Amino acid sequence: MHTMKLRKPNEAELVIGLCVALFIGLYALMPYATGYGPERQSIAYWLWHFWRDPDWQHGALVLPIVGILLWRQRDTLFAATSDRPTPQGSWWGLPIVALALFAYFVGYRANIYYFGYFSAQVLVGGLIVWLLGWRWFSRLLFFWCLLGFMWPLYFLESRIGFPLRMLMTDLSSGVLDTLSVEHLRQGTALLSPSDAAAGLAVGDRFALEVANPCSGIRSLFSLLMIGALFGYLTLRHSWQWMALTVAAIPLAVIGNAVRILLLLGASRLFGSEFAIGKNDAMSPFHFAAGIAVFLVALGGMAGLVRVLRWIDHKRNQNPASTRSDATLIESKSAVGANS
Repeated sequence: MHTMKLRKPNEAELVIGLCVALFIGLYALMPYATGYGPERQSIAYWLWHFWRDPDWQHGALVLPIVGILLWRQRDTLFAATSDRPTPQGSWWGLPIVALALFAYFVGYRANIYYFGYFSAQVLVGGLIVWLLGWRWFSRLLFFWCLLGFMWPLYFLESRIGFPLRMLMTDLSSGVLDTLSVEHLRQGTALLSPSDAAAGLAVGDRFALEVANPCSGIRSLFSLLMIGALFGYLTLRHSWQWMALTVAAIPLAVIGNAVRILLLLGASRLFGSEFAIGKNDAMSPFHFAAGIAVFLVALGGMAGLVRVLRWIDHKRNQNPASTRSDATLIESKSAVGANS
């Protein structure tokens, strides 16, 4: 009940063509919002504008990654077998499509491109439900969620950037206290104290301002995406890759804390110019310390993957486990993951 089926290949091709034309018209050609400029520009324009920002460059990789994964998984996802019903769309997808179009209209009238982002995300989901059905939507759920990483949510930088800066400053200051390293804290800056005997003023030994890049905001969203992909490619069950994705948040915080401590240590030993740079030019050490964020986070993810696999192994060996083989198969097929 409440299903629809495209009976002829020509009908399916026509519907797919109309959907593609709809997306191109609404999101690539239609002037939508002014944003930070004087004239309305399309959603595609604003995506490209923000994707050139280092904080949101990962968004440009999302569509190619989704396409590659779908192509690699095409036999697993789309091959017609006894346990994979033919796509049978649901009319319940139409209200979802209507919601997406309403959000698009609201964003256009309010001149807010974030509504356009929301509209595109919901529209993709609505079309999947309408054309393929709920069971296929569950099979493609991971890929649909992954599309969410392509949207540059620039407004979050002001909302979570400063709290992250304060957290990084607190953590770094706490580590310095533990190591008995004298320092002063001024807002989000960590400074060496004055030393009259050595003729040093405040900040002469080291001075570090925990700015937005050091707060973790730059790496947080990209590491969330990496965590989701890493979990999808290495783990069997949806709860596992969801746990790995969530774990990317504290791992990003730990990685950035390591970065700040590296910068402080190098400033104290070799001077601020070596560690930080000069005249807004980043030093090679500063750049290398930024890479350390991802090395620490990826190392933590690799360790967590081993733990999650061990837990899964123990659960499978437990005869009292309540999970049936059918549940395991359904869990794996819902995310379409590689074992």
